[in-house]
Amino acid sequence: MAEIRQNEEINGRYVLKQSKGRGTFGEVWLAHDLATDEDVAIKFYVALDHKGREEFIQEFRIAAKLRHPNLLVTKDFGEWHGHPYLTMKFCDQGSAADLIGTLSPCTTDEMTIWRFVRDVASGLAYLHSVKPDPIVHQDIKPDNTLIDSDGTFLITDFGISKRIRSTMRKQSERALKAGAPAYMGPERFSNHPEPILASDIWSLGVSIYELAEGELPFCGMGGGMMLKGAEMPSLNEGWSRSLSEVMQWCLEEKTWNRAKACQVQEVAETVLKSGNMTSVTSLISRMRNGAQPESPNDETKKRDPHATKPNIDDRDGQNDHTAYDEGKTEGFVQRKKLLYAVMAAFILIIAIAVAWFSYSQVRTPQSTTNNDTVHTVTTMKDSLAITKAENEKPTEAPALPKTVTPKEPKSKDVMVKNTDAKDEHSYNGTLSLGYATWRGGIRNGKPDGEGTMTFKSTHRIDTRDPSRRTAEADDRVDGTYSNGHLVEGRWFKSDGTTEYIMLGE
Repeated sequence: MAEIRQNEEINGRYVLKQSKGRGTFGEVWLAHDLATDEDVAIKFYVALDHKGREEFIQEFRIAAKLRHPNLLVTKDFGEWHGHPYLTMKFCDQGSAADLIGTLSPCTTDEMTIWRFVRDVASGLAYLHSVKPDPIVHQDIKPDNTLIDSDGTFLITDFGISKRIRSTMRKQSERALKAGAPAYMGPERFSNHPEPILASDIWSLGVSIYELAEGELPFCGMGGGMMLKGAEMPSLNEGWSRSLSEVMQWCLEEKTWNRAKACQVQEVAETVLKSGNMTSVTSLISRMRNGAQPESPNDETKKRDPHATKPNIDDRDGQNDHTAYDEGKTEGFVQRKKLLYAVMAAFILIIAIAVAWFSYSQVRTPQSTTNNDTVHTVTTMKDSLAITKAENEKPTEAPALPKTVTPKEPKSKDVMVKNTDAKDEHSYNGTLSLGYATWRGGIRNGKPDGEGTMTFKSTHRIDTRDPSRRTAEADDRVDGTYSNGHLVEGRWFKSDGTTEYIMLGE
């Protein structure tokens, strides 16, 4: 970008005043907007070909519609000498990266990190809930979090899809050598590194560690080290246990075990409002067991946090073919334990009643008016005592009732129609979904666990698939499902080819 120089006039509107640094895909300048007579930040991206520039501008035309207090929204976008550019509010407080190495384990500095966690998680919760297709940021790190004049942390560089990032990497030698892998989760180092919402959460966990410790975890090698057996990092003494716990929750190796953005936001807000971090451990434990945040922020609705399509439009519709309710029922585990306790007590009562009835039928003689016979009935503890007269005639005990042995079912598979009834029982069986048949683990009437999905008609592989892949009749997917959605598996197509799919949870 040698042609971008100080005092350069951009498209007759912006005059470049000072370079503010270079990033993975371009460089940022402080500029003066002649039209509004105010200073702005202008970011130039790597030069792209005509098709790449058109795609870039189209994506940011959509992203410019996003509004949230923790997003640094775009004011203007365009192209100059082959370089796409964006203009945005100029934040004279710098970025969160300027805090690295300056924070120490004291109350004031820890509260600064908690504000960073809350603001970034809040912005991500909004991006992850965009309809109809959530946005994966893909590059969360302190460098991409600017600080507003009032201390609010603002996420920048959002809305750039995987396709555009790939195009820019091909045309930028710097991008290929950038240190972004340090913030990439283990799933990004697999044979199929598909970015998912949980990947943003892992990057947030790395950022927490970096702000607190002044260096990157895993020696800057990223989540690939976890795949090689590296231990979960923890914060040094002085930092609270709560901060270390929320960081570790973000850094879980398995995507389905990680926190959701809205959960991290609630934990951080709890700390900042109350100043009491002793309750955070129990709050995290409840959330891990299925409890949902009490209320999302005012601009966010509860959405499936695993959807991965990194594009949006201005429609407000729902995803097609939504087969199942989203999310887990709050307090599911607690109610399940209570249900088991009630069932056990009921079974115990029935067993005692049946035993008493059978015992009384065997030992209690028929009633008689013979004055020579006296019957004395005592408690169960003393058993049944019978006092007989001298001339009592022996009587025959009544025949025992016949025991009926239930017949074994002919098959362990159970056909279940897709229904709104909530069955909290888990089992292996066969589930008819209309467009496909599932054979494998079932929980709450949804595919959950390992098994095989055989399609009966043309249908999306999964509503959260960013590539919107569609299966044909007789196609099948052998893999793992969670709460009715595909986590990973191999797609066996009717044309004889196969494809590995990893969506995560």
